Amino acid sequence: MRVEELITEAHFDPGIKQFFLDKGYKYLGKGVDQMAFLEPDGNTVLKIYGTTPKGGYQGKLTAKHKSFKTFYDAIKRDPTNEFLPEIYDYKLFEFGELNDPYLEIRMERLSKFNKGAEGWNFLLANMASNVKNYVPVNKYIKSLEDEIETDNRVRHGLEKLIIHLGTEGLRKMYKTIFNLYQLAKYNSYKLDLHDGNFMIDSDGNPVITDPFWVYDWGI
Repeated sequence: MRVEELITEAHFDPGIKQFFLDKGYKYLGKGVDQMAFLEPDGNTVLKIYGTTPKGGYQGKLTAKHKSFKTFYDAIKRDPTNEFLPEIYDYKLFEFGELNDPYLEIRMERLSKFNKGAEGWNFLLANMASNVKNYVPVNKYIKSLEDEIETDNRVRHGLEKLIIHLGTEGLRKMYKTIFNLYQLAKYNSYKLDLHDGNFMIDSDGNPVITDPFWVYDWGI
């Protein structure tokens, strides 16, 4: 049963969370613009991006939806990039008196950074904040060692990243973030790669999950 069928049956009332739970979905949490469930297969995550902006969008894509499509298209152009998530499908559907559009997204299951990987999380977010200068990776690593020498999280995270990814993997990660920054700049988005927007895949690789922020939408 696809999400729009579930939504129709449940009428997306305040009991929608319980409705999905009754269908065998596991509730994972929500953000300001989304709700996430683990599908009954245990391997696929269902995200629902929605909006109820003042006045409604009357069936049109919101800016947030468009930013997700930009990310989705970037993933499809680089399907072997281990630092981008695997998204199986997404679909726009509408409901409500104003025909507000919602996105149904099905993607691979990812995990939060565990305690041993906190340094990774911090370092990757720090890397994302510096890509606009596109400093070469080796120079960037050296600058981290020089400028944040006393921050054990960074040093420990850097060591773990290099051991796990190798120098070329770290370079690829940096380039991936830079390419997303270029996309954000071109589309007038904000690059939003704080430490909550990186997760870990089943191979232990850091994965970028939600890189863009836009301002002209509401929930």
